[in-house]
Amino acid sequence: MDIRFFSIILFSLSSLTVNVSAQDVTKQLKQKIHQLNKLEGSEQEQLVSSTLTDAKNYDLDNINKVLNSKKYKERLNLHRSNAKMLLGLSQSEHSTPTSATETNSIGDRLVLFVSSSMPIHVLRNYARDIEKVKGVMIFRGTINGIDSFLPTAKFMHQVMSIDGDCKTPRCKKRNVNISIDPQRFEHHGINRVPALIFEKDMKIQAYCKEGDKGPRAQIKVYGDASLAGLANVIYQRTKEPEIKAFLDLLRGI
Repeated sequence: MDIRFFSIILFSLSSLTVNVSAQDVTKQLKQKIHQLNKLEGSEQEQLVSSTLTDAKNYDLDNINKVLNSKKYKERLNLHRSNAKMLLGLSQSEHSTPTSATETNSIGDRLVLFVSSSMPIHVLRNYARDIEKVKGVMIFRGTINGIDSFLPTAKFMHQVMSIDGDCKTPRCKKRNVNISIDPQRFEHHGINRVPALIFEKDMKIQAYCKEGDKGPRAQIKVYGDASLAGLANVIYQRTKEPEIKAFLDLLRGI
């Protein structure tokens, strides 16, 4: 049985601040203005350019310090714990969260691209069918942006719950793979949803991690249809035995 995973790494850089004295900034700014007033032409342009470069490098250095800080790592662990609690997942049923450098190969899969803007009952039906074939549902991003952790977790809870009326963390969940992967949308050129592809030797990577995502899908099927209907279109074009096996599972054969 595949291990259910729900791997989202939330980088909330906008909420992490670096303490810099306003007095120091003002003093440095006055010094730069004084230097600029004394220069002309190309010398003035060079000073502006070097100042902007220094500021950029300063920001990058401080961002790296934040990302490697103990406080930031503790916040990531808290996000993961909260996600498990909201989704009703215990450590024993949940895979280890994908790290910032980890890539997991999960074999040949039907991959369904969807959106939170789709009706919830449609997404729940897709989740039911994706579970049967051990496929993957992929969303482009989080709800209301990357900082919106709670709305995203609650929405995934609704999609994965077997009983649509159950609102507690103890709801029984489907053993379905759900990923948030905007780069996979770009990699396969997915421009609308729902969309289905067949991906061989699929690799699941950390959120927004660059890397080898394999060959681009040659066949993409779009349309408001059942998973079996979408998969059948791919099968008719490819005659892949594995897709035929997936179809038999979906049809209960």
